[in-house]
Amino acid sequence: MSSPLRKICRQSNPVLRKIRPRRSFFVFLVFLVLSGLFWLSTALNGYYDYELDLPVVVTGLPSNIILTGDSADVVRVAVHDKGFALLQYSRLKNVRALVINFPTYQRQGNKCVLSAAELHKLITKRLQGSTTINSIKPERIELSYVEGVGKSVPVRLTGNIEPAKNYYLEHTELHPSHVTLYAPAGEIDSVRYAYTEELNAVNFTDTLQAMVRLKTVSGQKVVPDEVAVTLYPDVLTEEEAEVRVMPVNVPEGTILRTFPSRVKVRFAVGVSMYRNINTSQFIVEADYGKISEDAEKCPLTLAQIPKGVKQASLVTSEVDYLIEN
Repeated sequence: MSSPLRKICRQSNPVLRKIRPRRSFFVFLVFLVLSGLFWLSTALNGYYDYELDLPVVVTGLPSNIILTGDSADVVRVAVHDKGFALLQYSRLKNVRALVINFPTYQRQGNKCVLSAAELHKLITKRLQGSTTINSIKPERIELSYVEGVGKSVPVRLTGNIEPAKNYYLEHTELHPSHVTLYAPAGEIDSVRYAYTEELNAVNFTDTLQAMVRLKTVSGQKVVPDEVAVTLYPDVLTEEEAEVRVMPVNVPEGTILRTFPSRVKVRFAVGVSMYRNINTSQFIVEADYGKISEDAEKCPLTLAQIPKGVKQASLVTSEVDYLIEN
């Protein structure tokens, strides 16, 4: 062997020694994966028992029909099939709902009844042809209902609504603001509002929108069952206004004069609402009946504030006075 060739071989041997272990590991890994796939294929080709949970969904329900009682929410079906089919069921179990079209089935009194045969037929349509049904629980479905009387009621928002510091809730919109409530004739008159589920909204500074479901009451039904809620926060600003003092409860022939005749009111209001605030909308009263004998000062009361004003207070709560007969 020529000298240059020997030199190349000597230099390449360390590299080849490093490659061989890596190549052996790669071959081992390939065979491991192939053997795993072969085992999985063999296992899935066998027959097994499996339980399916099919959620019950009722459709075609007339608006005045209210489902009552403890109707089954889930039907549990024990099936027998190859592993390949059962693997598909396990992946699709959350979407394979058992849809019951209310008007299709026989009514007995105040019940819509699916017999065992009808339930078996309905479930079979959801399964592959190779699947065998071992058992169904419950064996039949009974949907108890009452025919309710409907009326329109306003929606009331419930929950914890707190904008961020230095903000306040300027306005709330509910859409729709009224819903139709159905209840038995003996209960409908006592229902005044439809309340939402608790909405938690804190530390927000921008307009907030959310879909909120309405609370469900046993034996009652609301249509629609959810509303769109929009919350409008606004920045609070501190302001002052000078307001005239109004004497009240003064006997006829008597004059009550206060010094000064105008006092300052300190308040907080949203920036967007400030331009709509009129000082005449504040009412500060000096009540003649609250002046005790020999009192040096007349107490003042902030009797009225404009809509939207927050944290209103009098800068001066007492003033000098003079009574003239």
